[in-house]
Amino acid sequence: RGPELAGRVGLSIRLIRIIADTSLVWIRSKAPLFGQLISQKNYKKLESIFWKNLRSSLIFTIIGYIFLNVLVLYLNYYNYEIINRLMHPKSILYLSISFSLNAIIIGCSYYLRAHKTEPFLLPTIVGSLFSLIIALISFSYFDEIVFSIFLLINTIFSSLLWCGYIFIKDRRKILSQNFKNEI
Repeated sequence: RGPELAGRVGLSIRLIRIIADTSLVWIRSKAPLFGQLISQKNYKKLESIFWKNLRSSLIFTIIGYIFLNVLVLYLNYYNYEIINRLMHPKSILYLSISFSLNAIIIGCSYYLRAHKTEPFLLPTIVGSLFSLIIALISFSYFDEIVFSIFLLINTIFSSLLWCGYIFIKDRRKILSQNFKNEI
């Protein structure tokens, strides 16, 4: 525990974040276009572009995390020294899944923000507080694998289920107001 664990966790999460941040380029780059399409009331094109780019982002995310996890397993199998600077391969796998789910929610947040709403604020704050509590408890009494499992569970409940519900509900409302129940 201490600085060594902090270094392993920090480096591992940074590598995972690089993939997550890179994968979101597809959505982030389209955010201004989303706003333009909304102002033009071109919701069919908005839907098409949003889902195409979210799918591209998710495919990149999955491919990136598969590559990262295979690389970690390879380094672990051949006992390269660098592996000692990373979290356990199971932890990296669980964190990869967690960040993949978060990438979906972040993509959905860009869609809703383009409509000038910010409904994910409360789930984000609650999820962040739970993440802090999980880190404090996990690293005080358990290990990095327990941390990554609990973080994944937190992501499933605070991000995927809660934010997913909000996205579906708000998107339906937006589309019903603008398509007169066509979609």
